[in-house]
Amino acid sequence: MEQKRIAALLYPGCLSLDLIGPLEALNYVNMERHPDRPYDIKLCAQSTGPVDTLSGIQLVADTALADLTDVHTLLIPGMLTGDLRYRELGIVDWVRSHAPSIRRIASVCSGALISGEAGLLDGRSVTTHWMDSGNLQALVPTAHVTTDRIYVKDGNVYSSGGVTAGIDLALALIEEDFDRQTALKVAKRMIVPLQRAGNQSQFSELLLSQEKTVRFAPLLQWIEENLQADLCVNSMAEHASMSARNFSRRFSEDIGMPPMQFVRLRRLERAKLLLEQSNRPLNEIARLSGFGSGDKLRRQFDQMYGVGPKEYRARFGAALT
Repeated sequence: MEQKRIAALLYPGCLSLDLIGPLEALNYVNMERHPDRPYDIKLCAQSTGPVDTLSGIQLVADTALADLTDVHTLLIPGMLTGDLRYRELGIVDWVRSHAPSIRRIASVCSGALISGEAGLLDGRSVTTHWMDSGNLQALVPTAHVTTDRIYVKDGNVYSSGGVTAGIDLALALIEEDFDRQTALKVAKRMIVPLQRAGNQSQFSELLLSQEKTVRFAPLLQWIEENLQADLCVNSMAEHASMSARNFSRRFSEDIGMPPMQFVRLRRLERAKLLLEQSNRPLNEIARLSGFGSGDKLRRQFDQMYGVGPKEYRARFGAALT
């Protein structure tokens, strides 16, 4: 297999985890496939030598941008909002001029601002850290900016949400280069519970829902405590002291999804937790999470995560005795 050069862009004030997380994921592939080492990882900056990141950790650039050639994937980290030191270093100009020859350009967190300034996001779908979404939209009015995605691919331009979402992006790149099995193996080594789908929100559904609504806050807590019960629109509407029709409409308005879709997502999260933290039989987990039977849980789990509950437990469950 031809080696792919991964160029990780360094500049003063960049977020170290935006690079370290994805690069560790990519390097695990090198470790798995030693001595082939399919990824040639380079740390690149305006000049070689140490670069101070936002955290104070120094990362050492081994390649100057002027000497960088044959880049397959460019990885652009983010910065603290308002820290524009990268503009003084010609970073944007370099990205703009070299983009046509780079196979994939991937930003993590607010690194999308550099992609945007380089003119790579016009008319494209993109995500970034939710705190920088407004800045990115103002910078590139024609871009379709969303915070409802962990990562987004539009053509050869990739972007991801805040910080740890860069690991999810790296896993997606690994799956693209190899297969899902390789990506899952890396996820397990990094103790990532599961490779998250790109269309998953940057926030948990429960956290999002609790922040969105005051009216349904008691109901959400009640749902969480009664996931194993026979929940339906009528029972939830009755608990909220509303008609079923009015409840469905207002719940969807406040939470952003129909009531039963929310219940399904919470049940899947409960099942995942039980698979990770217990040795309970699958049928018991199905009952406790509200799916009723192991067969129904298997179908729902595979549909959502692309892997069955038994395989999930084998890969990510705790070794309990």
